[in-house]
Amino acid sequence: MEQMFRCKDIAHNIGARIKQDNIYLFRYAFIGVLGASLDFIMFAFLTKTWNIYYIYANMVSVSLGISNNFIFNVLFNFKVRNNILGRFIKFYSIGILGLGISIGILYFLVEIMQINALVAKVITMFSVPLIQFYLNKHITFKGYEEKKCE
Repeated sequence: MEQMFRCKDIAHNIGARIKQDNIYLFRYAFIGVLGASLDFIMFAFLTKTWNIYYIYANMVSVSLGISNNFIFNVLFNFKVRNNILGRFIKFYSIGILGLGISIGILYFLVEIMQINALVAKVITMFSVPLIQFYLNKHITFKGYEEKKCE
């Protein structure tokens, strides 16, 4: 009988964990949309208004998006307040991994496939967010969760 209650507790904990993970993913995605919007607007501004080479513009716009996303994830999603600099370095590093992928895809689409740089930028914005969520959740914000029951 005791084992049955333990199994129910385990099932409940797994269900609660999945629900909580989905909440974090939803918030992460929402924050990501904000950061991606900032990224895209800055990319368009830098390339179209200042005629900055699209690769350099991408580096600046992605960096702004990464920084924006870190701040909002710290404040509203994972709600951590410790080791902010260390977490930012991890978050930014994971973002730079995404930047590398983004630059590779941008170069391929613009230079080889001859696709408009703005269209190519939109395509790159969907290349890495799930991987980045997984990495940030388990590396950057490791230990963020409140213990619900012991």
